[in-house]
Amino acid sequence: MMPAFPICSNEYRVLIVDSMSRAVFVREDRSEYRLIRVCVPTGTRPAQQLQKALRDVWRLPVLVLDVMIPKDGDRPCAIAELLQREAVEGIASIGPDQIPDEELSAQERTWLLSVLSGDSIHPIARIGWADDAVQWVEATTTSKVLSKADIEQFNAGNGFSLLCFRMNDGATHWLKATGAPNTQERSVSLLLTRLCRDYVPEVVAERLEWNAWLMHSSGQSLSKLPQEAPEVERMLQVAVKSLAGLQIRTVGAELDLLNAGAVDHRTHVLRNDAEALFAYIDEAMGCQTSTKVSPLGRNGLASSRIFLNIPATT
Repeated sequence: MMPAFPICSNEYRVLIVDSMSRAVFVREDRSEYRLIRVCVPTGTRPAQQLQKALRDVWRLPVLVLDVMIPKDGDRPCAIAELLQREAVEGIASIGPDQIPDEELSAQERTWLLSVLSGDSIHPIARIGWADDAVQWVEATTTSKVLSKADIEQFNAGNGFSLLCFRMNDGATHWLKATGAPNTQERSVSLLLTRLCRDYVPEVVAERLEWNAWLMHSSGQSLSKLPQEAPEVERMLQVAVKSLAGLQIRTVGAELDLLNAGAVDHRTHVLRNDAEALFAYIDEAMGCQTSTKVSPLGRNGLASSRIFLNIPATT
């Protein structure tokens, strides 16, 4: 009996590939082949939800390699590599040419074939990358990953990845890779770990060809927000103090941060765009239809200009 799917906003079709045979695992229903579908709730991490559903519902441990989301957001598709093969009822392995046309667009079929042939644009979207990642983590940390099938994934697609590795010595390491437009995050993270060692995860290694870096897990994990007001207040105090400490540590390192690729949000830079911002606010206030709150008039905007030391326009 096929698993029941919950109602969701985003239904992903998943192409699960075997690293050895390059076959694709699909649902076999009454001699018809259909791609496995996974419902991903809005506001969640798609890669994490896909990996969890495929493992828990379909008993298929995978690592998501890449994701294709059409411009209209309809019918997203993901390619995942099977990490541990075992027989699963209702699942068949077929060649890519056996996938029905109604299950895959021409663009998606070309994309699949490029991954199967090893011609992916991003190196971390290539079949076998999971093994490469495990080997790198183990060589860097001189410890063994507990199980490749238990690697936790939180992001994937377009050169991005975020993986959590649990090691046999009890340590936890995070591998993060970024693509455009966030390629500078690696260099910024390396700089911050040098400037603010007590406030950010320690970077223990980097891999330039993946634009990736490996971090040692640190700090207190927060799975959900506290419900009681005193606990919320305590948590916010810790967060504010930590952010202030991080900012203090970076004083004098502005040029280093800019050279590493940090976005310049200093006051004089923001002030350069203030005129356009005030013009936009003035226009938006003229379009306000709600009567619950009075629109911000010219006097209010003038007061804001004075507060920010921005000359008024004539």
